[in-house]
Amino acid sequence: MRPRRPPGKPLEKAHFKAKQAVAYPGVRRAWQSRFLKSFFMLGMAGGSAGKDTETVGGFIQGFRFSYEEGDKISHGSLILESRSDELIEHEATFLLLPKDQDGKGAAERIFQSTHKVKGSAAIASAHLIAECEELDTWIVCYEKLECLLQHKDLPPFYEQNNEISGYWKNQLRAIITTLSDMGIRDLYHGGMANSASYAIQSSMNIKLIGISKEPNDKKKYFFNDLEDFDKFLRGAAYINASSGCDWQGFSYLINSHAMCQKYTWAQAVLNHPILLDPALRIQSYIALYEWADSLPFGVLKKFCNDLYCLMPQYYGDNLWNLIKKCPACCQIYSNGTYTGFIYKNIIKFVRNMIDHGHADFAAINNGSWTDMDLYNKINDLFAGFMSLAYSVSKATAKDRDLLRKRVQRLPY
Repeated sequence: MRPRRPPGKPLEKAHFKAKQAVAYPGVRRAWQSRFLKSFFMLGMAGGSAGKDTETVGGFIQGFRFSYEEGDKISHGSLILESRSDELIEHEATFLLLPKDQDGKGAAERIFQSTHKVKGSAAIASAHLIAECEELDTWIVCYEKLECLLQHKDLPPFYEQNNEISGYWKNQLRAIITTLSDMGIRDLYHGGMANSASYAIQSSMNIKLIGISKEPNDKKKYFFNDLEDFDKFLRGAAYINASSGCDWQGFSYLINSHAMCQKYTWAQAVLNHPILLDPALRIQSYIALYEWADSLPFGVLKKFCNDLYCLMPQYYGDNLWNLIKKCPACCQIYSNGTYTGFIYKNIIKFVRNMIDHGHADFAAINNGSWTDMDLYNKINDLFAGFMSLAYSVSKATAKDRDLLRKRVQRLPY
């Protein structure tokens, strides 16, 4: 294989938006130097590798991008030379690392970590790192990204009645899957609370950038990324996840010690009712009832105490007072027996609503009654309850101990 063509006449500068410009005849100090010595295969185009991905080859000859003071990412192109000496430009996005940190070290960590999870659902592909001498900073060259998430007009996080939109469910599931892939490889993003860690493609898929930018902190672990992800979703005004009544339960789960279980946490999170479509969500409620109904009395009592710690407003009330204004609910109530813990009774009543209430509810709803209608009715009666109950059912003994320390006296 022939060596790379020596740098020659500088590449023509593109039209830049500011005085400072970058147009290299070659990557002067690329850390991944093997790219410069061998024929480089590069996956381009939107999305992860697949049928829509074009694979091209060439020797890296340079890169160029537009820049304005204060930019965190910039857009430009990666310049390759083909075997036939033709210069080919491919669109790319460049992450500019802050000058006040170890640029080379940060770039190396980002590049190495990104390639360990290459192809994961929410990872932006990184092509190279280099020192940009004209700006006195290091850059990471990524696949073409449209912009940072915060600069994009996004679909609303919630649709009517606190239902997370289909778009956001898909994006959350992709990011959670990627965080799981990272955790299994002992990788820690370290910036999930920072809006600059989220970019978006033209296809509207959200991609993570800047993985492991900060040096390893021995006190930080992969599950801290979940805590930071929750902070980001609650804190970003254009998302405002905590405005939904079910988010408290989801937030409790992803901040619990159950997330320390490296190989199993993701399944518990992905099966949380908040991320499921209505039909599967209803099935998860039935599964929760069956789980609770199988508990020995002593364990069930502890479970109800845990729910009291998070939802004390239900203690001292009775199920009838919660449902008596709904005629269909009254009919369902009259056909069952509800004694003992109010928290268990609510879960049992929800199961009976699912199993026996379709005809009664349809009769007062013009003959129509869907899974979405049922979800809305459950939340009208017991806002956020089933979300929290699911999360507590997945919590660890350490989580339960911490909950009980919140109150001076447990009711059961």
